Amino acid sequence: MRGRFLAVVATLALALAALVWVVVRPRADHAPAPSTQARSVANESSVSLRSEQVDLPADLEEFRDRPGVAAVSANCTACHSAGMILTQPPLSRKQWTAIITKMQTTFHAPVVEDDIPAILTYLVDLSAVVEAESDGN
Repeated sequence: MRGRFLAVVATLALALAALVWVVVRPRADHAPAPSTQARSVANESSVSLRSEQVDLPADLEEFRDRPGVAAVSANCTACHSAGMILTQPPLSRKQWTAIITKMQTTFHAPVVEDDIPAILTYLVDLSAVVEAESDGN
């Protein structure tokens, strides 16, 4: 009986050792491939950080020359492309006001308070143009 107990303990110990070896050992086939676009590397103890360059597509859209375009360009393009802004669904002044407020409070967008009326004018006018164009189709 004691011999059987020792055999079970030895088997469990061997299985545990094998499991630890599989989990802990370094695996060359799972190492990340080195990046060819790395611009800088920062090392701190065992942590290695790497900056990558990301090339975004060019924004070919341009804002329509309407009242408020300068305020939209100055306040909104830090986060949004012209193409993204110009393809928004038509919204009311109240809806656009809520969106601008959300951008300021939730996302901490640096929108100049004095520019908000001009931004709203542009976006509401844009909404009217989008609605008119969709009614014509």
